[in-house]
Amino acid sequence: MAPTPTLGPKRAIVVWVLFFVAQFGAGVLVGIAIGFAFAVRYGGGPEVSSAIQRAVVVPAAIAGEITGGAVVLRMARRSLPGSLASGALQPLGWSRAGARATAMASLVGLTLAAVYVVLSALFPPSLGWMPGPLAAAATSSGWRRDAWAFLALVVTPPIEEFVFRGVLLTGFRRAWGLATAGTVVSVLFMAAHLWETGTYGPAVTAVALLCVGTLVARIVTGSLVPAVALHAAYNLGLVAMVYLSAR
Repeated sequence: MAPTPTLGPKRAIVVWVLFFVAQFGAGVLVGIAIGFAFAVRYGGGPEVSSAIQRAVVVPAAIAGEITGGAVVLRMARRSLPGSLASGALQPLGWSRAGARATAMASLVGLTLAAVYVVLSALFPPSLGWMPGPLAAAATSSGWRRDAWAFLALVVTPPIEEFVFRGVLLTGFRRAWGLATAGTVVSVLFMAAHLWETGTYGPAVTAVALLCVGTLVARIVTGSLVPAVALHAAYNLGLVAMVYLSAR
């Protein structure tokens, strides 16, 4: 009988790589489907190509995030078999948390969003700075902005927290200790968001603070729920800022 896989640093790295491979693959498939639909309806030309690029970004990101999350969950279930009711995924933070801890984490998330709003007002982007594709979708109008809000509020927080503060943190921690594991996970999380933040100081600072906040919430409570709540509340603050500034 084959030995049961364990969740160590090597397997955590494999999970991390597969997460992004699955994201990319799903995003490409969605992009091809949308591009084909546009080409059939509107034909070719530079304007159609530009419209396809704008239309693809958020749906591809949603499909990629969900697909990547499903792959990571599958890998986690193979590493930690057993029923969820028996607590098979509890080492990853798949457990309940107190209402007070969750509420406090949500308040911290909203506070971090307010910090970003203040920093971005004090230090606005330079004229040469270009926002990432999702940030560009956020500042658009209509369904693209609504789809971005859905991605930020519903899709991203639980999946990213499960991947980074759940699977990766647990796998790295078993071999490297909490301090090193937390640092590596935070660096990987920030690297994954560089395509959106670029070198814009307030955005990089906000993501760094989000890393610290979610990591502390995960460690202190032993559950991913407060980390997810903090992440979602932070994103809620950004979504609110975008919609209010559009009025």
